[in-house]
Amino acid sequence: MGEREMILVLGALIFFSMTSLSVNRFCLDNNEVMMKSEFDYFAISLAQGIIEEVKTREFDSAIVFGTAHTIPDDFTYPLGPRNDESYPNYNDVDDYNGLNLTVTADTNGPKVDYNVSVSAGYVEEYDIDTFVSHKTLHKKVVVTVTSDYISAPVILSHVYSYYEF
Repeated sequence: MGEREMILVLGALIFFSMTSLSVNRFCLDNNEVMMKSEFDYFAISLAQGIIEEVKTREFDSAIVFGTAHTIPDDFTYPLGPRNDESYPNYNDVDDYNGLNLTVTADTNGPKVDYNVSVSAGYVEEYDIDTFVSHKTLHKKVVVTVTSDYISAPVILSHVYSYYEF
């Protein structure tokens, strides 16, 4: 083989190597993006699941026990579960205030721990972003999910309103 052919063979090998490396890098980047998306999706699912679970509960324990004669004065304050209640056996919205859970997800790769924290409080109809220290007809639940595997906390919230029909 002459010099010319040897240079062409070396050029082809270099071109093939560069192409192979680019394809491998693309595959690795694609897998990383897919894993991050899976972690984010699971965090959103956890937060949405808590919100949906809270939707199945009564607005206040005064409604549960039939002691709400003057609305909203008979509603619960301070918020949180009674001593005889524990998760997941809550009966009203404000029982979730202060709930902290660690959920371990078994993914295709590593086991991932998600920290779920919930805060609940009364809010005014005209300002649903700020918790107030008095009883109203509206309670807001904020669910925050964090993990070492997600880039930013997932924060979802929902406002529950009490209306007597």
